[in-house]
This record gives sequence, C-alpha cells and structure tokens, in this order.
Amino acid sequence: MALRIESRGVRASIECGGRAHQAEYVLFHPTRGSVISVTSASLQEIDLATGALVGEIEYDLFPIVAAAAAPTSADKAHALDHLIAVGSYFVVGVHQSRYFIVWDLQEMVLQSISEVEKQLQKGMSAITGSLCRDHWLFYASDGSNSVKVTSVDSKEIPKKISRKASNRSSQLVSLAYSTSKRLLCCGSSDGSLQLWLFSEDNTLGGKDEAAMASLLFTTPAVQSPLVQLCFAANGMRSTYLIAGYQSRLVEVRHQNPEILSESRPLNCEFS
Repeated sequence: MALRIESRGVRASIECGGRAHQAEYVLFHPTRGSVISVTSASLQEIDLATGALVGEIEYDLFPIVAAAAAPTSADKAHALDHLIAVGSYFVVGVHQSRYFIVWDLQEMVLQSISEVEKQLQKGMSAITGSLCRDHWLFYASDGSNSVKVTSVDSKEIPKKISRKASNRSSQLVSLAYSTSKRLLCCGSSDGSLQLWLFSEDNTLGGKDEAAMASLLFTTPAVQSPLVQLCFAANGMRSTYLIAGYQSRLVEVRHQNPEILSESRPLNCEFS
C-alpha cells in the first residue's frame, strides 16, 4: 500500500498589509477551520476560504515579560519558540522557552501569560495540545525524559509521564496528540518513537501519575533525530501517524483501529 501526497494549489490569497516587516508565525486551527497569524504586536484570525479577517487581538509582549525575562538580544525579544492550537478557541505560544502565552479567540483577548520554566538554562523542546474541552497541554523540557501534562486553565503543578529510554543520551524533541484516539506520541533525539494511550477519565487533581498514560509500543532507535510528528485521520477508523526525521525522511504509519499497539509503516511518495 502506498500513500501519495501532492499539492492541490492555492486555497486562498491573504494580504499581509503592515505586518510584512514583522516576524510572523502562522498556524491552522483545526476546530475553527481558520488561519492564525501572530506577530509581536497582534494576533489575527483569518477565514481560510475567503482570506477575510475574522478578528484581531492587539498587544505588546515585550513590556509584559521584560521585567521577569532573562537578558536577551533585541531580535529574540519577541520570538516565539512554539505556537499551537488548543481546544476549540485557544491558541498557545511559548515565549523565550519559559512563558505560556494564551490567546482566547472566542473573547478575542490575550488571556494570560504564565512562567512555566523557571530554570534559565532549560528551554522547552516540544509541545502539543488537545482539541477537546479539557484543553490539555503536553510539553517537554530540554534534557528531560518526561512529558509534563497540564491544561490551559490549570493552576496546579503539572503531572509527569515518565519516559524510559534505552539510550541515556536520548532526549525528547517532538510531541503529537490525537484527540479523537487519545494517543500521545513522543519523538526523541535517537530517532525512536513511543506511543502512549492517555487516560480517558484523567483529571489533574489527585490523579496517580502512573495511571495517566499507558505505553503501547516503542520503535527502535535510528541514526536521525525524530524532529516532527503529527496525526492524520481518514474517516472515523483510519488513523495515520506521520513522522519526520532530520535526515529528511518522512515515515507514515497506519494505526490498527482495533489494536492500538499495532502500527505498521507505509511506503510513501511525496511530490
């Protein structure tokens, strides 16, 4: 079985206007079907079909975090390390590898900025989120072998999913989460992949960390770091896991809908 991926052309043309001179981060919000554009001064939500502006949030990140942030060069003062869609109306960015920035697209406001990594020598190596109403956030720190779990609105200390690596030098570098299947995938610097089943009835308050997730399988290490992960679905039953390696190899795996611990790679052709 072979999977072929090809471009179908331009869906919509979106004008940048006065934002063209600013560093811009763009993502697609799956539950809203819109494009999110983020700069140091504003967030814009854009209708994917028409290119029309749905809403805009204006702000200035630098004075908000400057007092608490470590000294940094001017070109990195407004930099975002990660930007993800969470739930049905949240966008979460990671600023200077230390701060969660949460935008609420329902109310069109910058909701909160919170410090998550207090140790300056550590950055955030990977982050992903759920698209359900629980608004889960999964992230990993540089040099860590555990995945921290919290939610957008949680005030509690994050829980941890401990990852056991066969190679001591192996570090987490990529994460992906399938909301519909409750599957958490972890990619590491040694090229290995781990797939976990996240607890359906999980709550942060008082939950045993060992019961939060069950390891389904681990793939052998390869010579290239696994730097990108994402899930894709074809209908209700077929789920695919797409893994991108630093060597520019892309692997597509088909997850058995009946036995989640069974996953097989497919032959892929990209154009």
